[in-house]
Amino acid sequence: MKRVFDPITLEILWRRMISIVDEADGAVARTAFSSLLRDAHDYTCMFTDRKGRELAQGTFATPGQSGAMALGIKNLVNKLPAASHRPGDILITNDPWALAGHLNDVCVMSPIFHKGRLTAFTACVFHHSDIGGRVSSDNHDVFEDGLFIPLVKLYDGGVVNEAVLEMIRWNVRRPMRLSEISDPR
Repeated sequence: MKRVFDPITLEILWRRMISIVDEADGAVARTAFSSLLRDAHDYTCMFTDRKGRELAQGTFATPGQSGAMALGIKNLVNKLPAASHRPGDILITNDPWALAGHLNDVCVMSPIFHKGRLTAFTACVFHHSDIGGRVSSDNHDVFEDGLFIPLVKLYDGGVVNEAVLEMIRWNVRRPMRLSEISDPR
């Protein structure tokens, strides 16, 4: 059954969706350690449908990331069967061929469920200044950029994947422990 909305209801729903993405955007800015995120706003947040098709992005989206991200998230969603997702999952990757073109742009995405059914994804691509490679703009090979993170679950059903977290920690110049992160509130 196809549901039809009147124009006023549709506009209210649309603005609410944009507002939610903007709230996520604000949370990234408030909790960022990196000045690239906090001050230069080098990240993009978005919602997609369950097939990875873009529904909305934040009003402050980074143009270079948002274009690649719209196609990239769709491709990433199609890599994993819908049945493999569960509430509390968070996936991570920095695949430069799927996203914005270099390893410094890391993507985290989460499935969204409604009444037990996968309905959407939320995603954020953010630029990390140090992902463990050469700090240079003249790299000749993608592997000079640093650590390549394939699409993996960082959280599986709400439980952190410590092996993935340790792999990332050991491949950046200043590994940060969760105990070092203070509550941003």
